[in-house]
Amino acid sequence: MKTSKFFKFSNLTFWSAIIIVAFLFFVANQEKYEENVTIANKKQTNGRQTNNSADTNTSAASRRIGDDSQKSEGNLLIPFSPTINTAAINDLVVDSRGTLWGATEEGVCSISNGLLREFSLSKGTFPAPQAQCIAFDGQKIWVGTLFGLYSITRSGIVNKHQISDDPASEIVWDITFDGITIWVATQAGVAFKNKENNFFILDKKVTNGGLRNNWCQKLLRFSGWFLVAHDNGISCWNTGFKASNPEFWKNIDNARSGIVRPVSGLTFDGQHIWIATAKGALFLNTPIEKLFSESVSNFVSYTTVHGLPSNRVNDIITHRGAIWLATNGGLARINQEEIQTISPTDGTMAQNLKALAASGDILWIGNDEGVRFINTAMVD
Repeated sequence: MKTSKFFKFSNLTFWSAIIIVAFLFFVANQEKYEENVTIANKKQTNGRQTNNSADTNTSAASRRIGDDSQKSEGNLLIPFSPTINTAAINDLVVDSRGTLWGATEEGVCSISNGLLREFSLSKGTFPAPQAQCIAFDGQKIWVGTLFGLYSITRSGIVNKHQISDDPASEIVWDITFDGITIWVATQAGVAFKNKENNFFILDKKVTNGGLRNNWCQKLLRFSGWFLVAHDNGISCWNTGFKASNPEFWKNIDNARSGIVRPVSGLTFDGQHIWIATAKGALFLNTPIEKLFSESVSNFVSYTTVHGLPSNRVNDIITHRGAIWLATNGGLARINQEEIQTISPTDGTMAQNLKALAASGDILWIGNDEGVRFINTAMVD
């Protein structure tokens, strides 16, 4: 009996000692772990500071917002109009009469006073099977397709326009009107209508390398500047000088700046350039007037980390002093570095927003199901 009690006491003593040693070992390791984490965090912070302050010869150095104070989790609920069902929307524009025009996967549509009109190959009213982009020049609608460039008069007459003899110029990705002439982004370069009412192509050869790539995708024209996004990045031209002089082109390379291809939208807020990509929206921190004088152009990135409903931004426009973004997760607005998501009060917000167009207080929103609108005066 005594022996049994002795063994029980010994076992208890043994396991107690084991537990105490294990606990002390755990505490020591935890202190070491916390020390290592602290050191690692300091190294990581120092590394970020070094990278941000380092000089670089690249055309653009990317920079991300790291301060949590920049993040906005605001969500505003306002009334949205019912959806007007159309084919999948690729682009939108509003003409001088307030009629909305859409480039769709089946052709072209227009909406005036709630009346929907469709131009399509199946109906025999449009010669191309789809439309990629659309613009209004004050008189007629211009439609870019992957099968050529077309125009539609007020009376509904459709005309085909040949840009050049190069078949690649028939593939049109974007189109814009700058108040004077039509600009067209094609797979053979950028085209614009000259004084003789003919299209003139700007490509790598004509610009002597100023335009880095002929596969042009998105255009932005404002004041004395012209920007085009292409497969190599973004080319900026000071239009006060001849396009044939490469010294008056500034190029921001994709590889150096971290711009994700393809660029899905460009806009100008009065001072800075904004870029829509599949990995968020980029804000060019360098003012446009300093773009040629500075060797480095810094980007600020807005993503879901900062409040966007999705990183895939399909369109971006400037309206009422704010930046509006059509994303795969819904509608967003950036105003003074704060992000706000805009959702309908009925909770039926469609996903995969593709295009935006504004006229007065009305913002039109297009997606794969059709179009709807909001009154932006309700946002402020």
